[in-house]
Amino acid sequence: MNKLALWVIVGCLVGGEAFGSTDPGALGLGLNLESTQSSGISNYVRVNLFLDAGMRFFGPLSVGFELAGDVTRVTDQNFQITSWDDSSVVGIGQWTSFRTLPVAQATYSLWDWDVSPRVYLSYDLKRTVEVLGFAGLDLKMQALDYTLKNVGTYVWVDPTNYSNPPVYVGQSVHSSSWLSSSFYGVIGLRLSVDLYYLEYSRLIVLSRPSLDWDSNLLNRLGFGVSLRF
Repeated sequence: MNKLALWVIVGCLVGGEAFGSTDPGALGLGLNLESTQSSGISNYVRVNLFLDAGMRFFGPLSVGFELAGDVTRVTDQNFQITSWDDSSVVGIGQWTSFRTLPVAQATYSLWDWDVSPRVYLSYDLKRTVEVLGFAGLDLKMQALDYTLKNVGTYVWVDPTNYSNPPVYVGQSVHSSSWLSSSFYGVIGLRLSVDLYYLEYSRLIVLSRPSLDWDSNLLNRLGFGVSLRF
């Protein structure tokens, strides 16, 4: 298995050299770490993917277009929804209490997506080292993914969408919805050495974010692998 991994790495390096004489491009996969205005590295780790396509215009210099995207799960919650049981009254006056009954088990995840078209200028040094600068737009979108399971004793209808069929005891209803989006500008710099890259990017607020976050996610440090061709 170790020999197979070694041959795969060697093959990628040789393949990169073979394709290096034509117009450049790259396919990359890695992770982005975010930092905010008010704190250092945040809890959000984003999975990042980008695709480059360019053309040489002067010696080792190239220009091109890049499409990047990343995603992270902001939060994941699991809680129970209950209701008051009016038929079970205990005590009178100040001692009166009602028993709570489970109605639904709710789980939801909030996802944060970015789609970023960019233009870039790059400098290649013998196809081993590449320095690339990019600038463009970044569209930030959030999606809510939730599931409600009927754990009660009676039938109810999904309160988020009354057009759905009734949910019987033991059944679940699943749905996803997109929240409002916001635009950012983005600039950045990427250093690639063989199969690996290190990247810094900064988001520039172009419109007021749809969600009232305590601090905007403005800085990102990324690293991963890229196959340049």
